[in-house]
Amino acid sequence: MSRMIDGEAVRWQREMVNPPAGGWAAVRISGGFAIAVSRALSHVCVFRRTDGRHLGDVRFAQPDGKDRRKVSLVLFDEVVCGPAGPSEVAACELATPGVERWRLRCEQDGKPVAVTGLFKPRPDLLGVGCAAGAVMLVDPSNGRVVLSAKTGLPGAGIFEGAITDDV
Repeated sequence: MSRMIDGEAVRWQREMVNPPAGGWAAVRISGGFAIAVSRALSHVCVFRRTDGRHLGDVRFAQPDGKDRRKVSLVLFDEVVCGPAGPSEVAACELATPGVERWRLRCEQDGKPVAVTGLFKPRPDLLGVGCAAGAVMLVDPSNGRVVLSAKTGLPGAGIFEGAITDDV
């Protein structure tokens, strides 16, 4: 069940007919949209914020295996970003769920490496951590890599990060 509450009043609520296995983990709001995210972080239901109309679903591909850490999903006003494969990240439109705006690949020396983490170091940037110890800062609106850096720790995976005082 997803509810939109405005102060004391419930503006709308939706009960999903076929909820994902394991249920829902979170409901988040950004811009004109509300999303419900499955516990597996692989299924996102998108709703219009004002009236609760279900606009559609977005699917992401989480890493396989018990030992693999799930990759976070990151919500912006117009897109939700998540893993599209072991070494790929995609931004999917919220207004037209299921439509990819862009896709990005993590690689080192021309070979794919695993995406280890997605994070929001600033409200207008997506951080992408790679298993090769590299990090990319990406403009979520168009997928353009603003900054790419290596940590010097080639075996380390980047899971999260922050920008403080523009550094």
